[in-house]
Amino acid sequence: MKRNRRSLLQSLAGLAGVSGLSAVGVQSVAASDPPQWDPDTVYTDGDRVVHDAHIWEAKWWTKGDEPTADANMWKGIGPADGIGDSPTAAFDLSATFVQPGTEITCDASASTGDLSSYEWDFGDGTTKTELTTSHTYDTTGEYTISLTVTDADGNTADATQKLTVDADGVPSANSIPDSVFAPYTDLMLEDQRSLAANVEAAGTKYFTLAFVLADGDNEPAWAGSQKVGEPSNWLDVGTQLTELRNQHGGEVIVSFGGLNGTYLAEAITSASELKDAYATVVDTYDLTFIDFDEESLISRDEEGIRRRNEALVMLQEEYPDLRVSYTLPVMPSGFPDHSSNDVLYVLEDAVSKGVELEAVNLMAMDYGADIKPNGENAISAAENVHTQLGELYPDKSASERWSMIGLTPMIGVNDIGGTFYQEAAQQVREFAQQNDLRWLSFWELVRDNGEGDKLYESTLIEQEPFEFSSIFNPFTTQQ
Repeated sequence: MKRNRRSLLQSLAGLAGVSGLSAVGVQSVAASDPPQWDPDTVYTDGDRVVHDAHIWEAKWWTKGDEPTADANMWKGIGPADGIGDSPTAAFDLSATFVQPGTEITCDASASTGDLSSYEWDFGDGTTKTELTTSHTYDTTGEYTISLTVTDADGNTADATQKLTVDADGVPSANSIPDSVFAPYTDLMLEDQRSLAANVEAAGTKYFTLAFVLADGDNEPAWAGSQKVGEPSNWLDVGTQLTELRNQHGGEVIVSFGGLNGTYLAEAITSASELKDAYATVVDTYDLTFIDFDEESLISRDEEGIRRRNEALVMLQEEYPDLRVSYTLPVMPSGFPDHSSNDVLYVLEDAVSKGVELEAVNLMAMDYGADIKPNGENAISAAENVHTQLGELYPDKSASERWSMIGLTPMIGVNDIGGTFYQEAAQQVREFAQQNDLRWLSFWELVRDNGEGDKLYESTLIEQEPFEFSSIFNPFTTQQ
């Protein structure tokens, strides 16, 4: 997949986890007020409106979501023109899925007004009165946590959130549906939202994280620069994963490789040591699904391909439930034959060594200046690869081979020309649903915004924010 920039200047605020309403203070706004909120208007990050005598600021793309204290997509700014002093209630939970006996923290700092009291009702007969408090549930079930705030004038406001207490809790790694939309998310890009924030913005709770490479010490590192498991003050993947899993029940596929940088299979010359490097990433993030975005070794290093497949066999012996996929360049005619390049060799060698492949994900993009990256060509690529998989897996049925295929276009303008439009996305999604494909994705989430004038930050076409995500979202089977 194409990487267009790797900024090491990503702000901490952009990567902060999102849970509930951000804490805000009531402040008088002397300037003229923003327009009244309109349920039919699209608002994006920073847009302000007036609703119920208060000024609200959008945190990200929203349409039809009423500004309230417990709406995650809005931030309270203050009363409009100094009026409307009624309080608002909002609170953050440390988790919404827990095991019995697990302590949760409830923080009402997001509430606004000249508040004099806080009353919590935990739905199990327990009440408390602190600004920030904790509680433990001993019995499984669904609970509604309620907060009532009262200001100095006796005005009150309420907020509620749901909590699930389950004997199994939420596992550190959640399962990924059999058919999943998981857009590529380049964690190293400037202005990239946190994973939890992307759930709200894009409407999916599944993501493909790009890319793990080898750093100067031949160890796994994001973009080859930030070691896996060593967070910086601007990127903490582990914390983001915890927020995604605990707050939304989401999960990720971690992708190794990409177009640029040094692959671990190049840097490490021992298959067993390479297996250990992959295992480090699996263990650090408690992964159930990893992907290998192959755009480099196919053109220069068959030995590295063989070594990687040997390592993957050992890895799957150690982690029998781990799912492995390859993301590969493709043409509308399918994978090129050996006279052109060695894409097929990646799969042939994997099959011969016994790698159990969950999916073969097709990069339906950048076919060449004379071939359009449209829906018809993406579908043609899938159909021809389906035939090629029949040769690689003669014992698999047609439906089993369809369920191995993923499709990943580059939305909007492609970087060597041509454009993948919304109509093409609709066509690809319908095809994927009809044939029960394994995986839909696109390159890449930060571009699905309808803003910006550079290819790395925008589709460069007219679109609503996260319109491609909204088209692909229905592909995910519900769990």
